Amino acid sequence: MVALNQQPMAACPNCRQPVPFQPQQVFDVSLNPAIKDYFLSGQANVLQCPSCGFAGAIGTPVIYHDPEKELFLTHVPVELNLPREEKERVLGALTQAIMRNIPQEGMKAYLFQPTEMLTMKSMIEKVLGADGITPEMIATQQSKMSLVGQLLQAEEDTLDLLIQDNQRLIDEEFFALFSQLIQNIAMSGDEEIMTRIGILNDKLINQTEAGRKIGDQQATLEKAAADLEQYGEKLDRAAFLELLANSESEDYVTALISLARPLADYDLFMMLTDRIQAETGEQKEKLERIRDLLMTITQEMDAAAQARGEAMVSLLQMLLEAEDLEAAITQNLQYFNDDFMAVLGQNLAAANEQGNTMLADKLRTVGETLMRIVQQGMPPEIQFVNELLSQESDDEAHMVIRRRIGEFPPEMPDIMEQIAESLDAQGQSAQAAKLRSYKEVAAKEIMMAKWR
Repeated sequence: MVALNQQPMAACPNCRQPVPFQPQQVFDVSLNPAIKDYFLSGQANVLQCPSCGFAGAIGTPVIYHDPEKELFLTHVPVELNLPREEKERVLGALTQAIMRNIPQEGMKAYLFQPTEMLTMKSMIEKVLGADGITPEMIATQQSKMSLVGQLLQAEEDTLDLLIQDNQRLIDEEFFALFSQLIQNIAMSGDEEIMTRIGILNDKLINQTEAGRKIGDQQATLEKAAADLEQYGEKLDRAAFLELLANSESEDYVTALISLARPLADYDLFMMLTDRIQAETGEQKEKLERIRDLLMTITQEMDAAAQARGEAMVSLLQMLLEAEDLEAAITQNLQYFNDDFMAVLGQNLAAANEQGNTMLADKLRTVGETLMRIVQQGMPPEIQFVNELLSQESDDEAHMVIRRRIGEFPPEMPDIMEQIAESLDAQGQSAQAAKLRSYKEVAAKEIMMAKWR
């Protein structure tokens, strides 16, 4: 990722106070596939002013390159009022930043005819259009995002009517947007808004067709998880096959496979095939459908995992080559997840095994810098929870609670419960259970402090 004509500071458009700001001008999907989502999110080049609270995009020349779609787009904001010569100079420099990373055999005609976009909005629509997303589809998504805001701000006695009036917009995509919002807010520890979200979520689940479907899927997922957990350490392919064979719906089969993917391997497939050959009639047909579903789901899961892995490898490579590592990490914070940490760990282990100390040191620097930046951007309550969950033993976590619980408000146990619920929603039930045990210790320490 390259940023040219960098300005360490920019004047806030609202209060004119200087604010640290580093524009990102080159978005090259060939170097980092994850940068596409970041570009489309509208979060690029957003300035947040600590003085007046202003948050908004700052106009800067940008260039976008996606070789798969053969897109080479440029945009220079009209409000910059750049003379033609200066505009050509800036775009020329940005173009060269792209060209330097393209091998000779990758040169195609579209690279020599960049498309100039008059606005960022039209630039984003062009990228979406290449994926088959029409302006009408974009407008519908914007309406759904707007509806999420309206529902959160509405009084409880008007929610039912607002939900009924907008049934058309409340579909699976709406719930995906809503779910992402819940996760973001849960991390903030805002108890009041989490309570409002809980009320709204219950109404959406009970009063909409999409909500009821999601509720049924969640119930099926919970049943599948409970059925798997009853076997404990005795869960093996034979037990897993019995659960599949006795399944009552395709959703249940899908849930089982998603929760226990390592068991859904070639050996299980052969066991299921042997079982099919021994059956007749309806049971044989049922098992054949399960086998077909098993193949489809595992192929889809593996393809998705491979795509995520490739994206994380590209992201890691970009960080290793970045001139400003902290800036590169900050600009891509939303993409760092367990998949990235797994790729980082695998590469670090390989570098150590090969004796490549220089690469190993760079990889460790990436990991340490990432953790420091992530921790700095979190609310103190979240940092505290992460500190607890990172301890090697419960005794060490209890010592941290006794030492630090006085730094936080009396509502800290409630905040810990909210974070535990968020962990549950993300499938991290073990971490959620551990945090709940720490919550009890924290509550006792707060109670005891009142008597000291």
